[in-house]
Amino acid sequence: MFLSGHTHCTHTPATVLSPSSLKHEIKWS
Repeated sequence: MFLSGHTHCTHTPATVLSPSSLKHEIKWS
């Protein structure tokens, strides 16, 4: 349960950075 919560917490910032990074990559493209 703790591991799942930790993974979710780590996935949260990753998701937020995902669109930002993707938009940046598209801008570069």
